[in-house]
Amino acid sequence: MKRSVWFTKSVLAIILLNLETCSCDNGLRIRNLMNDVASIVPAKWRAIGIQLELPSGTLDSIQQEHARKPQADQHSFETMLNIWKQLAKTPYTWKTIIDALKAPSVGENQLGDDLEAKYIRTGFLEQPISSDSYCSENDIKCSKEIGVKNAYNIVVVGRTGDGKSTLCRALAERLGLSQNDKTIFQSSSAVYSHTHDPEIWASMNPTIKLMDTPGLMDTGGVVRDEDNIAKIVQHVSTLGYVNGFILVVNEQAPRFDGGMQDAVKLLVDSFGPLCLRNFAIVYNRAFGIVSPSESAKRTAEYTEMIMNRTAIPINHLPSWQVDCEPEWLRSIGLTEEKITDRIFMRDRTLDEIIRWARAKNPVDTTGAVIGEYEQRRKAREEEEKRKEADARRIYDQSVILTETEITTKEYKRTSEPVMHAVERSTTTRRGGIAGVIGRTRTVRWTEHVHVGNRVTFHMRESQRIVNTLGSGQKVYGEWTTVREWNDVVN
Repeated sequence: MKRSVWFTKSVLAIILLNLETCSCDNGLRIRNLMNDVASIVPAKWRAIGIQLELPSGTLDSIQQEHARKPQADQHSFETMLNIWKQLAKTPYTWKTIIDALKAPSVGENQLGDDLEAKYIRTGFLEQPISSDSYCSENDIKCSKEIGVKNAYNIVVVGRTGDGKSTLCRALAERLGLSQNDKTIFQSSSAVYSHTHDPEIWASMNPTIKLMDTPGLMDTGGVVRDEDNIAKIVQHVSTLGYVNGFILVVNEQAPRFDGGMQDAVKLLVDSFGPLCLRNFAIVYNRAFGIVSPSESAKRTAEYTEMIMNRTAIPINHLPSWQVDCEPEWLRSIGLTEEKITDRIFMRDRTLDEIIRWARAKNPVDTTGAVIGEYEQRRKAREEEEKRKEADARRIYDQSVILTETEITTKEYKRTSEPVMHAVERSTTTRRGGIAGVIGRTRTVRWTEHVHVGNRVTFHMRESQRIVNTLGSGQKVYGEWTTVREWNDVVN
């Protein structure tokens, strides 16, 4: 969107007024002015970055880093300026910024003219911008948390035989390793990994550590892969942080099958989902056969595969094509001129890979855990579930409590009558005058009278064993007689 000259000059006038009345040092003035420039043209950060000769892969990474943040353009502008300061491919001066603003692809001529007039007057136009001018808040926070100053760690992973060691050596030579030193990063194209343990080489000024890792998906199978992952995790965790994870793919045989996807998933499980923010793909042995557009299309396919396999959203994975050993092309008859061109292209690409890694916020790896292949994890979980079910079944069927239940019952009742003997008598009189004269006769006898019943209760005490199983079910034993007795009630 075009801005009016009035708006631009008004904003700039406010900036200049603040600068002229501020008692802060030049570095603070410059930092404030950089903030105001970024706030005026935030949407053009990428176009300005191109003019500052920042690599396209670096700009892509910046865009991915801040895509979901509020005021994403402002954050991207700030990070871009900080990376420009670090890489310094172009002079780190205000004149460079002004030239970038005036470039046709940016089109901020009025703003550039106003800034140029200001800095010609103050004498700061071609002086280096103060070293404290800009560092994004996120970069500062990350550096303070992890303890990073001027050291960068790059971890190279990939399938056995795809050229990890070759890439590491090519990068190391760009960083100062002597070509005569053949002991570092020895390569192999065999189906078994030549690198049995992670190998680390470090450059100086700046300190960049390159870690070559054992190959994945070799003839050792899943067990070997998990052993190699364990070694990688152990060594990477001691580094403390990683700026770049580089996946090497042989472009002559770009196998990114399910096994390789599982290996990437294993790395993500080990180092956490944030490692994908610092993930990139390098196609080794490109030899100019596959076009950059085809390579980009393949990267998009691989990105989608990784996203589907890890269930982690990925906006973009940067990728490069590299001929790490273009001298090999002599064997197929390429001219020295073309080989020289390939070497030049290789070196430029290697430099861009290094700049990309240096521009990334480091990923903390101190809490890395050893991942496990999903198939093996599922098999292990199924086995654990089966064992748990068996143990539960055994527990459910086992006796966890034994009790004795006792009961007393009347099993029979008998009744018999109770008779009492009653003496009875009767008297009769014979002869004489009734009641006066005569004899009497008394007859006596015993009579049994029913006075009630005697009831006998036949009692029995019994017991049985009650077992409680783990499932809560109760199992009852048979009743057995303990004793019997009679209770008699008259």
